[in-house]
Amino acid sequence: MKNFKKVIATFLSALMVTGSMVCGASAVSTNQESNVKNKTKQTLIYPNKNDKKKKTYVEGEAVVMMKGSNLISSGASLNKIMDVSSSIKVEKVSDFKERKSSKSVVTVSSKKLSTEKIIEQLKGEDDVLIAEPNYICKASAITDDKYSKYQWALENTGINNGKVGEDIKPSSMWNKKSTGDKTPVVAIIDSGVNFKHEDLKDKMWVNPYQNKLRGVHGFDFTGTVKNSEPMDGDGHGTHCAGIIGATRDNKIGIAGVADNVRIMALKFLDNSGQGTTDDAIAAYNYIYNAQKLGVNVVAVNDSWGSYDYSKILLDVINQVGKEGAITVAASGNESTNLDNAYDFNTINDYDDDYDEEFSNKKYSELDGDPFSYYSYPACYDSNYIVSVGASGEDGKLANYSNYGIEKVDTIAPGTDILSTVSNDCFLPTIYNQEELNERCQQYITKDFNANTSDLSDNKDGIKITETNTGYDDGLGDKTCLKIDFSTTDNNNLYAIEIPYTVTSNGDKGTYGSFMYSFEKAPNGDDSDYFTENGIYFAEFAKDEEYTFKDVMNQEIGYYLNGTGSWSHVEIPKLTPAKVTGERKLVIVVSYEDNYDFSLKLDNFGVSKGTVNESENFGQYDIYSGTSMATPYVAGSIALMKDKDSSLTTEQLIEKVKNSVHQTTLVDGKAKSSGVLSLDKTNSVIPRINSWENKNGKSVVKGVNFDNIQKVTVNDKNVKYTVKNSTEITIEDNNYYGGICTLKVYSKDGYGYYSAVSLKGTRYKNNGIISLEESIFNYDIVSDGKYFYCVDDRNALVRYSIDKDGIIRFSRDGSFQGAMKVHFADITNGSKTKIKTTSPVYYNGNIYIYADYYLNLESNEDDFYVKKSAIITYNVSTCKNTIQTVEGIDLAEQAIAVYNKSLYLIGGYDYSTGEFSDAVYKKVGSSWQKVTSLPEKRARGKALQYGNKLIYSLGINESGTCPKTLIFDGKTWTESKINLGISKFATYYIGNKSYNFYDCGYDLVGNGILFTGRLFNNIGDTVVYNPTKDTLTALNNYFHTDSVNGIKGTIVGNKFYGKGFEGNASCTFSFNVKTGMKKVAVSSNVNGGKVTGGAYYMPNTTAKITVSPNKNFKFNYMLINGKKYTKPTATFTVTKDTSVRVYYISMVTKIKLNRTTLTLKKGKTKQLTATITPKTATNKSVVWSSNKKSVATVNSKGKITAKKKGTAIIKATAKDGSKVSATCKVTVK
Repeated sequence: MKNFKKVIATFLSALMVTGSMVCGASAVSTNQESNVKNKTKQTLIYPNKNDKKKKTYVEGEAVVMMKGSNLISSGASLNKIMDVSSSIKVEKVSDFKERKSSKSVVTVSSKKLSTEKIIEQLKGEDDVLIAEPNYICKASAITDDKYSKYQWALENTGINNGKVGEDIKPSSMWNKKSTGDKTPVVAIIDSGVNFKHEDLKDKMWVNPYQNKLRGVHGFDFTGTVKNSEPMDGDGHGTHCAGIIGATRDNKIGIAGVADNVRIMALKFLDNSGQGTTDDAIAAYNYIYNAQKLGVNVVAVNDSWGSYDYSKILLDVINQVGKEGAITVAASGNESTNLDNAYDFNTINDYDDDYDEEFSNKKYSELDGDPFSYYSYPACYDSNYIVSVGASGEDGKLANYSNYGIEKVDTIAPGTDILSTVSNDCFLPTIYNQEELNERCQQYITKDFNANTSDLSDNKDGIKITETNTGYDDGLGDKTCLKIDFSTTDNNNLYAIEIPYTVTSNGDKGTYGSFMYSFEKAPNGDDSDYFTENGIYFAEFAKDEEYTFKDVMNQEIGYYLNGTGSWSHVEIPKLTPAKVTGERKLVIVVSYEDNYDFSLKLDNFGVSKGTVNESENFGQYDIYSGTSMATPYVAGSIALMKDKDSSLTTEQLIEKVKNSVHQTTLVDGKAKSSGVLSLDKTNSVIPRINSWENKNGKSVVKGVNFDNIQKVTVNDKNVKYTVKNSTEITIEDNNYYGGICTLKVYSKDGYGYYSAVSLKGTRYKNNGIISLEESIFNYDIVSDGKYFYCVDDRNALVRYSIDKDGIIRFSRDGSFQGAMKVHFADITNGSKTKIKTTSPVYYNGNIYIYADYYLNLESNEDDFYVKKSAIITYNVSTCKNTIQTVEGIDLAEQAIAVYNKSLYLIGGYDYSTGEFSDAVYKKVGSSWQKVTSLPEKRARGKALQYGNKLIYSLGINESGTCPKTLIFDGKTWTESKINLGISKFATYYIGNKSYNFYDCGYDLVGNGILFTGRLFNNIGDTVVYNPTKDTLTALNNYFHTDSVNGIKGTIVGNKFYGKGFEGNASCTFSFNVKTGMKKVAVSSNVNGGKVTGGAYYMPNTTAKITVSPNKNFKFNYMLINGKKYTKPTATFTVTKDTSVRVYYISMVTKIKLNRTTLTLKKGKTKQLTATITPKTATNKSVVWSSNKKSVATVNSKGKITAKKKGTAIIKATAKDGSKVSATCKVTVK
């Protein structure tokens, strides 16, 4: 099943489930004495602290039992009959007449007095028998809606191993009165809403301005519904609508968050869940027009997202925001830290000739890599957007949810959410016993009798058991089927069969339903090259044989997602029409990677074949995703506005952001560091936007810093100064040294921020670079003058440094011929896939190790033969050579040059599926195996320092950060220093994924420079000294919590790095002494080509060769002042070296002022010679005459005529070039 790219993708998930809740009603006991004349003992029940904390009564109200009846009427002030405050009003009166006495019960309220103060004033009144708070009483569930016990987000009683009390507590708001004369409206921009749904039809907005604004309940912008009514054909929008406003306490279905709300349905996603930006903009325009007509739209629910940034969409969001509508947007379901994400268009605007034939999948899960994208509208910079992440029943951030303390505002329940849908859904999980009897012919919650199918590639690798960790259904049974794949092989198929019996069937066949959950499953992948991770369902007769193709033909499948959440699968026509007897449900799991994961199945139901689903199944289903969390926030905004119509848009935004239950379970996952909780609507919580070191001070910026109680860093109190409500200065600085957690506390909660806080000064950002000049995550080397990297097109690309220190793509024409790493000579035209490891530079050459895969049978896309080669690129000649590697059956090896010899280190053995510890040295034309590594490893990096080879980073079997290894030519030793890198990429070798530790790796004067990661919590720019075995941080840093993907190298004596800060690529630089020695070549004139000028490893041999151009001649060269008279010189490089070449510029032409001359005997004439070129080293000429008896010439070119006749006078260049010119002299 392919994951087709959508223009705008809804944040739907194949995850689904429910929640239940039970709460006992509050009871009140009284103590009366009825026979006491003139004095009655009062029973005054005061609200205690726990009552107040739990809000078990209506604040500002009290219920009073008094002697007598008909004492006072509703609306009157109680001070007419009692000595109490005039602010205490009578809300309701109930008279109870008995045979011997009469009593009345009145409900009183005060806008000025608390419940406790009201009761205190009633204490001295003789007519008061009992005064108590107006307690909130509940049924066994939070509402009387049929399925409310599954709505854990409203009241969490621990369903599905959840945490009791981790819910949004809406009842604290439900018991407040509505204010204002306009019902709040929430616009749902989505797939439409089933406005005929039994739980929604009374909550739909009805357009009162149909003569000015089209549509009754909203509008369909997709043009797929008759009369443009926004009827939902997908279910997603209806699910959101139920969360927001499903009718409460109507004894059917569920309850929505907002009890007094109207839902405006704006359909811009079609029935496949796909839409376009222009339709989204049109929907916002509809809202804007409605607002201008007077519709009270207070929130817009956007449970969808796009990777594409639209300025127009942002503008219209701001327009409706200014008119009072807050956009609530889903953050997305990619498990991405949006603070470290990138803009999709910036990253993916590749050239037209981009070859995506072979996916290396190098950095697919790197925190802050270019494959994690911003989701819009959640990531727009707008004052009118609230972005939402999702939590689960346990109070933790859902593991599918995007997050970020800068990009995500708050978190709300989003996992296993039961709500309304547009179509009927067979969901026996939520049915009571009566409904199960009516709708199901079989419902299996235990004793599944499952077995493995012969379709499985390795039946013995599957372990099937039954556990008590199943899904909580209406019957209270928690048994489930568990299939353990921890001992299976990757890239195979595994099939499980569950038998069932069909006793009745009709013309429509039976429906199937079950819940499933994956734990630690691999994520689905849509790559053509790799096998997809998927789960597929099919149904066959008990003894029927089948193939995987037969399973696929039934077209029911999902990608694997190891979220741990439960998902609901409904299978229409599980059993074909009128078929009965013994059947089997087949579940096939296909996955490509080695993962220890398990699949749980529960609540397998089969409908009666005679059931008409439109009348009996119900329109409710269980979804998971940030799409479900978003409407909880949108509905809460409507609820807040309904209870206090005076709130401005800005106040509503602040209130919903502050209305959270803070918990360390979600620290650092959103600005609020909490989950939506409507009992916290009066909280004012600090929020931190930034934390930076400026001018020696640590400055914190944010909001709500007015009433700070304390500030902590890493849970230790620090001194601070509050500048104003938006800025704090931290005076302490003893917390420097890595990742630090900052909390700013007020009485209501705390603001949270996590950052890398390091000593020293941040490196200067040299500026933003343009798209085509981005290096991204490719490994970079330098020849001392240029950058080089092998990009994803397998092209060797060169970059230069401009005058501002910004890295620029090289436009040097002489390099164009060497841009590509050509494999034509060794592939013979076969289809090829290429993977390279980190290139290395050594003494004028760049060496690249490549694994290339030849498809020797062009019609078989998966048939490739693995080969290896080393490409050597000479930086002086701009030419590359390719040499195949024979006799080593490994891939992913690191290439190194040590003591002039090539080495291949570690690697991966495809035949065994294991890493290798082998080390090979190039000896002559063959490879010789030398001392093995202490551990098996692949894709490391190695550089020579002094007389040692230092090997570090890469991938090992344990998945931990590899140790640094030192080789002295005979023995490998292990450094005692742990680099302590916590961030890593997920790298794929074959069909397996591994933790890949990578960073900048360069030679400096005192060791190896590591850059671009936080190392051992001391800095992000450190030097490892192999001699001392120490790791030392430089006094500068990149600040890797905000700058990501840093790659760079040393050019000259300066490090240049590239990365991303926010959404922009940027460059950094700092001075550092390179560990190589520079051999700099110059000459007196541009008289030839000199090779050998480059950066050299210390104590290695440099060879300078001079090849003069035509018309030039080598004279001599000075190497650090020593004269060499031959055009080739060899010497040992021990320090930076100056080579000065001196050429002789030869004469190319001589021109005389006269080419013919007639003289009389005894006369003289001066000839002059003009030399070309003017820069000729020796411009002297030798004059001669072929007939001295006729005419002579002296050394200065003066001719004397001797006797009658003819002579040739010649001027010959003295520099040996043999260039000459002549003049014909005739003597008369």
